Amino acid sequence: MSREWGEWGRRVRIDRAAFAAHTTAVFAATDEYVASLTETDLDRTIDLGGPMSLGAVLGIIIGNVWLHTGEISALKGPQGAKGYPA
Repeated sequence: MSREWGEWGRRVRIDRAAFAAHTTAVFAATDEYVASLTETDLDRTIDLGGPMSLGAVLGIIIGNVWLHTGEISALKGPQGAKGYPA
């Protein structure tokens, strides 16, 4: 971790209520967008440094979220905190 990020992490303060509201809004917008996609949309090729279908990109993103959620849950357990609810 760079020194700048560590210093920022010690001084940053987050309004939890505003952050929760923003998170809820982002989730709703994402859910609406994904629900609107057709098979044609998912098969569309996009270029993120190489051609991939939109469906493949979304699969990678979802897999990444699941991976990090599992890591966070695994770290919470030894601290006596509850992991991701089942």
